[in-house]
Amino acid sequence: MRTMVGAIVPENGLAIAAAMLGIPDPTQTDTVAAALALYHGMSRDQARARVLGRRRQPASLGSDGPKQVSARVDADLADVGAANRSFAIRVGLGLSAGLDRAQAEQWARMPVGRPPQRRAVTGR
Repeated sequence: MRTMVGAIVPENGLAIAAAMLGIPDPTQTDTVAAALALYHGMSRDQARARVLGRRRQPASLGSDGPKQVSARVDADLADVGAANRSFAIRVGLGLSAGLDRAQAEQWARMPVGRPPQRRAVTGR
């Protein structure tokens, strides 16, 4: 059974993760599934194996700014327990980029996107 998951990821987060994992012709779903596999403690080879062999059209994974992503993944990958799925996906993306677990979790907690706009203060 497959489950729909979603997350807001940092600029080019999917493209970097796919490149670091060596996923040929990656799709958004492939990259999210591999990130969740890493979150669950699978090795890089196991994460790659979860997505290889599926023949689909490659996707454009780059972005200018944060990107809302969604993917239909296997139910075992979608089950992240009490954790927020968006956080779990970002942790997996951090792990794919070579961060250790603690660094990936810290990176995943950083605000995604632009800081709130502030009104300019004039000297009048």
